[in-house]
Amino acid sequence: MLERDWGEAMGSCAKFAAACILGALGSIWGGVAMAADLVILTNQGATPGVKELAAAFSRASGHKVTVVQADDAVLQQRLNDGTADLITGNPGPIDELVKSGKVVAGTVTPFVRAGLGLSVRAGAPKPDISTVEAYKAALLAAKSIGYSRGCSGTNVS
Repeated sequence: MLERDWGEAMGSCAKFAAACILGALGSIWGGVAMAADLVILTNQGATPGVKELAAAFSRASGHKVTVVQADDAVLQQRLNDGTADLITGNPGPIDELVKSGKVVAGTVTPFVRAGLGLSVRAGAPKPDISTVEAYKAALLAAKSIGYSRGCSGTNVS
């Protein structure tokens, strides 16, 4: 039952995220009706979904949408050059962009929340993670732990 509820919740989040991004693109389109090109800067985790939404917007509007997966250096250069129309990112970095005046505060809108997961090597027993205490015990008993910072994994032994 929990897996079905999680799947339904994630499906709802994905639909909501799509609506938010398409709405943001629509507001940009309405504000710059003559613009032919839009540039979206996005982080690694959001890139596939943003590309899919951008393609749908492009087909519907006729506008060219370029999605750039931006690391910190590319993001800063694009922001300094003024060559971005929409930015997606994690709350901390977006807050810093607002503080530095690179992003207009009133335009920041959270649109999705990512869940965390746990995986084990094929054939290994599944750990009990049903409670906070069980999860903590499973982590403490592990010989090594891999974690993701951003979307790139790092193994800690």
